[in-house]
Amino acid sequence: MKIFNKYFASVGLSCSEAIKNGINIDDIYADAHNLVEIMPGSETVRGKILVEKNSNRLVGATFLGGKEVSGYADLLSALIKLKTPASMLSKIDYNYTPPLSPFINLLNIAGKKSNKK
Repeated sequence: MKIFNKYFASVGLSCSEAIKNGINIDDIYADAHNLVEIMPGSETVRGKILVEKNSNRLVGATFLGGKEVSGYADLLSALIKLKTPASMLSKIDYNYTPPLSPFINLLNIAGKKSNKK
């Protein structure tokens, strides 16, 4: 969905849907730039991943930012379907192309935060 000049993407379960289905969750927030910070057009992207506490598996995610949030949502949708642990996000080798992507990916940051919970 487009909200003014930002895009919002949501996949998997929301917090209320997870609770309604008896899933004990942690929510993990992360912010990062969509491009290398010094590049023209670099803006902050915000993300939240929902993780089942006992298994650390991904159950949902939301993102707000530029067009890149569509790709984040696509990847998370596949990982949710595969019942992947959130910690796997920190082990993926994300593309780094300075005019197109950041040095450290938002999903990598969220994965590292999930390791600390």
